[in-house]
Amino acid sequence: MRVVSHDPTCRATIELADGSHLTAVELQWEFLRLARKYADDIGLDMCGGDDVGGMVLDRWERGLAALESDPMTLDGAILRVDPVTGAGLSGNPMFGSADANARRIIAAGLRNPFRFTFRPGTDEIWVGDVGQGLIEELDFVELHDAYTSSEIQTYEDLGLCRYGEGGRFVEEGNPFMPGIDYGLTGANGRFPLTKVGTLPVNPSGGLLACGHSIGATGLMQSVFAFWQLQGRIKNHLGSASLQVKNPKRGLIHSHAGTGTYITVTIMEKT
Repeated sequence: MRVVSHDPTCRATIELADGSHLTAVELQWEFLRLARKYADDIGLDMCGGDDVGGMVLDRWERGLAALESDPMTLDGAILRVDPVTGAGLSGNPMFGSADANARRIIAAGLRNPFRFTFRPGTDEIWVGDVGQGLIEELDFVELHDAYTSSEIQTYEDLGLCRYGEGGRFVEEGNPFMPGIDYGLTGANGRFPLTKVGTLPVNPSGGLLACGHSIGATGLMQSVFAFWQLQGRIKNHLGSASLQVKNPKRGLIHSHAGTGTYITVTIMEKT
């Protein structure tokens, strides 16, 4: 999905579960078809009524039609142009393109570039490109796993996966550390483990492995997260097998009581 969402030509494809390949625009047409079906079958009372909901669907359709006819739009792009003529400058990466819009672009495919600025004293643009989901913004999670059902529920509560899909999230291997044998790929092939390492959760082993030292578990999580960001897991554990590769940002989730006090901390290496 990252490749598709960053493609300014709208021609990159993503493979679906049935083996078919669709571009971002084709995916959006399918989503629009399903949205119209929902509107016909159930109505749009929860979306502001038929007038408001219908207007949104119509604008959605017009936007897709425009993308199909001219995919090189300026949405989600940063431009560098001549302030007098509005034409792209010769140093732009696509200046040789026949498309006037392409010649103006120096960066494209930004999903939500609402944080941007110039680096002081330079002409460098710095952009905070926000991801579509929490997983894209994190490299690992240290999560309060006092018992298994709570851990899976917290995957969903944190937005690591959809509600009701915590079990599948585990079975696909998303929270596993690459290179670690979890003993779940036996002869019965019960767990597909097709997405190992998407977002490693509890590379420390979590509360269940470190001992549930009531009142101090958050400190334990913070220490392990700090070691991860330092890249010094091997120094402390004698092995690098639990070291996340090049981590920049990690989330720590801890709670006291039965969800009475919840603390979420994000640590980032700068």
